[in-house]
Amino acid sequence: MKKAVFIICLMLASTTALATRSVQSFTADYRLLFNGEHVGDARFNLKLSTDNQYSFEAFTLPAGKMAVDNTRHEILEASSGKLQDETPVPDYYYTAVRTSEGTDMLEFFYDWQTMMLTRKNGKGQQETELKIRSQDKLSYLLSAMKLADNHKNSIIVPQLTSTDTKLLSIRKKSRRHINTATGRVLAQELELSYGPQQTGRSLWLSLDHGYLPVLLEQKTDKGIVRMELMQIL
Repeated sequence: MKKAVFIICLMLASTTALATRSVQSFTADYRLLFNGEHVGDARFNLKLSTDNQYSFEAFTLPAGKMAVDNTRHEILEASSGKLQDETPVPDYYYTAVRTSEGTDMLEFFYDWQTMMLTRKNGKGQQETELKIRSQDKLSYLLSAMKLADNHKNSIIVPQLTSTDTKLLSIRKKSRRHINTATGRVLAQELELSYGPQQTGRSLWLSLDHGYLPVLLEQKTDKGIVRMELMQIL
C-alpha cells in the first residue's frame, strides 16, 4: 500500500495556463485510492505568469490505514521553469518524503542551472549529473496537457527519476464524459507508458475546465491505483 501512494504522487501533477491560455492555473484537491480504499489526500497548486514562467506544488498526506500505522508518508513536490515553444523547460525541481511519523526525511534537489541532482538524507548527501532536455515528474504533465490541446497524437518525454532518465510515451485516446465529485465533465484520455509492455496507466484531462486533471488510474500487479478530483478551489 505504501508503494501505491508513491505511484500516485509520481504520476500526478497539476495544470496551468500555457502560451495559448487554453489551460488555466488552478488549485485542486484529490482523493487517492488503492483497490477502492482511501489511502491519501493531495492538493495541487499551479501558476503561470504572463512571461510563461511556471511554478507549481503538490502536497500529499496519508489517510485511512496509512495515517494511523507506521507506514505514514508525507510527500512534497515543487517545480519551476519556463515554457519555450510550448514545451516545459524546468529550472528547479524539489521533492521530499517524510516517513515514520516525521523521524526520517529523504530530499532530492534537481538543478538544471548547474545540471546536478543532490540527494540528502540523515546519512549525508550524494550528487549526480542531470541530463539535458529532461523533465521532472511534475512538469512533464504540462506537455501532456498541451498534447490534449493540439493536433498531435503522441509525444515522447525524457522523464527524470531519482536514478535514471526514462522515455515516457504520452498518446491520445478517446474523449468521453466521466463523472467526478465536481460533476460530469467531458475529458480527453491519455495513455502513459514507458514502453509497449508497460501500459495500463491512463490520465483524463477535463475539456470543460482548461485541461485540468480529473482522474488518474493505473493497473498494477497488486491492484488498481486511482486519483480522483474532489474539488476545484
